[in-house]
Amino acid sequence: TRKIIERLTFGVACRKLFLAEKYDVINIHKTYDIPFAMWARKRTGCRIVWRSHGPGLFWAATRLVDKVDAIYAVSRCTSDDVLKNYGVEVPVIHTGVETDFFRPSGKNIISGVPRLLYFGRLQGFKGIKYLVEALDRVRDLDWEAHIVGDGAEKDAVESQIRELGLSDRIHMQAAKRTPADVRSILDESNIVFFPSSQKDTFSNAMLEAMSMGRAIVASNTGGFPEAITSGENGILVPHGDPGAIADAIRKLIDSPELFQKISGNCRPHIERHFESRSNFERVERLMEETASLPAGAGQ
Repeated sequence: TRKIIERLTFGVACRKLFLAEKYDVINIHKTYDIPFAMWARKRTGCRIVWRSHGPGLFWAATRLVDKVDAIYAVSRCTSDDVLKNYGVEVPVIHTGVETDFFRPSGKNIISGVPRLLYFGRLQGFKGIKYLVEALDRVRDLDWEAHIVGDGAEKDAVESQIRELGLSDRIHMQAAKRTPADVRSILDESNIVFFPSSQKDTFSNAMLEAMSMGRAIVASNTGGFPEAITSGENGILVPHGDPGAIADAIRKLIDSPELFQKISGNCRPHIERHFESRSNFERVERLMEETASLPAGAGQ
């Protein structure tokens, strides 16, 4: 109910804009947005496209999904959720990354102390506490770590780091707000972590890190396995298993050959499968096709 009220409040605030611009297509991200999108379609004739990157479940969702004109999912696991929850099969169009922008300044080489990085929201489902616990288990190794982001779990993460006596090795930083800042922290890192639970249906941040040729350690849940083949262009670990994360860190630091193999395979994989230009062209074609449909054609 809260989400619906938020969306309707947004709709009231921008209704004049929608009526004046008369958009051909509205691309919504959650089922909570459907009621406002239907209002806009009734008054302007626009079409509704739902870009699904999460279940968006609420009490009326099952009766509203068939009211949109087209749906696509950002990952196979999201597509499976849509089928499970709403009985609709939808195409997958993965997000993409601008490889020309997210280009490393040089080869990813561990020179001196290995530099480890987590960047993103500091929320419980991101699994940051398991990463910190894993770092405690490899405190015998040489490394420095940076946790970059903001969110509800910030105080808890800072407290955990203090209690483990790792404040001199794990450094907290505020979230980076611009793509250039993100590129900079990635270029200064060697290994990047994505220890999220299955709620992370896909991760553009991971694609950016891979495009920069960083070695990736990620959970084997959600959309991560759709971009990573473990042992080839990253290491996949069970979510919530700090021991597995610690083992991955040891392997990457102790084996220069494995580290270079994984780092070297990341960018070519992104260029082949997740380059923004080709993936966004698929979205554009879907929008053009949907704009030509009769209003309210639905699924």
